[in-house]
Amino acid sequence: MKKRKKKVVLKKEIFIILIAFLALFLFWAAASLNRTDKIYEQDPDAFQEHESVQDEKDKAVNSVEDTEAEIQETEDEIYGYAIDEISSPEELIAYLNEFSMEPIAEWKSKGLDEFIQDKSGSAVDFAVFSAYALQKNNYQSVIIRYNFIEKKDRSTGSGVVVVFRDTDNPKFLSFCDGEIKAAHHGWSFEDMFIKEEENNNIEIYEFADFNPYSLDLNTDSWIKREK
Repeated sequence: MKKRKKKVVLKKEIFIILIAFLALFLFWAAASLNRTDKIYEQDPDAFQEHESVQDEKDKAVNSVEDTEAEIQETEDEIYGYAIDEISSPEELIAYLNEFSMEPIAEWKSKGLDEFIQDKSGSAVDFAVFSAYALQKNNYQSVIIRYNFIEKKDRSTGSGVVVVFRDTDNPKFLSFCDGEIKAAHHGWSFEDMFIKEEENNNIEIYEFADFNPYSLDLNTDSWIKREK
């Protein structure tokens, strides 16, 4: 009997403690709400400002969502149309041969939609679109930007290629002198660099790699070439 009485007393104590915590919580919540109401009563502009800020936040969120939807729609219309015309590296080259190549002004693409609409762009735009198109058609690809020295006058510059795998054969697209060239190379970047050097009479001394969805090819992370 004593044990049962102790258990009953213990349960009552626990129940009382829970009731006390609940009462404290309700008191705190009511006080917080009352303080907020008093602030808005003392300064009606504060409430209006709060509502205005909330409205601006809602507008910003809606604007971001609308922009994302527009971007997706543009991608579906423009990129989808272009990719539908391309199912192989040969078709990619034929498609891009209708475009004109401009000198590189910056190492960031102007955007694939503008590139397709203008039918012109720098080697950066050609490389970015090529890597994207190849990857979308299940050709594993990567963008390689490299720095070089001209053999004839020792001037320096940068170039770009797109390396991809075609039926398990490593190939790359080169974008020099306004032309797109495809070439087969060995099983390493070093083999590809040697081929690119031979084609353009240059010495490549460092490079950086980018994923096939990159638009910006600016970097400070260069890999020194080991010969």
